[in-house]
Amino acid sequence: MMLHSIALIAGTVLAHATINPPVTNSAYAAFIVRVPHGCNSTNTLQVTVQIPKGVTSVKPKKIYGWRLLTSTRNLDTPITSESGAVITTEIDSVTWTDGNLPDSEFEEFPLSVKLPFPATDGTKFYFPVIQQCVVGSNNWTQIPGPGVPLQFPAPSLVAMANNTLVQFNGTFVQAQMQSVKSLSKSYSYSLAIQSIFLMMAL
Repeated sequence: MMLHSIALIAGTVLAHATINPPVTNSAYAAFIVRVPHGCNSTNTLQVTVQIPKGVTSVKPKKIYGWRLLTSTRNLDTPITSESGAVITTEIDSVTWTDGNLPDSEFEEFPLSVKLPFPATDGTKFYFPVIQQCVVGSNNWTQIPGPGVPLQFPAPSLVAMANNTLVQFNGTFVQAQMQSVKSLSKSYSYSLAIQSIFLMMAL
């Protein structure tokens, strides 16, 4: 029964757009945004990832068969880079367009960013995703609120400043990063995280 429940949870999560790995213990984070299916059983033509304010050094990866675009926004307060240059804008969104992803397939859209790293564990950064298809769109842009069910939740990345706190299925649980590093020698980082969650649930 427990394994069946875990399988149902995993199936529900995979039905949404997600960020993998879902946690980071560094200000510099590399991850993928995974789009699991099309819209209304039709192909995906364009995917836009909105970048939270304060997230800088955004570097998307080109994907074969897709055209890469970025948009910028003005900073409320200009900042000075390590090289001394004055920076007045930051990336507002990243778009992969002119693609043709079948509904029966998934795609992963890689990003590298610098987070305004938190002083405490559990700070969550939301990266809303707008997926445009041949028929309709999926707007993965909903931000959780008290008692609000989400049909299209925005993908999120949890920062662990002290390497101890992880959010899983809406609940904070304890996990030692050393265990993750040990597991990641033989599995991918995201699979290592999932293995720890499964061990906790059993």
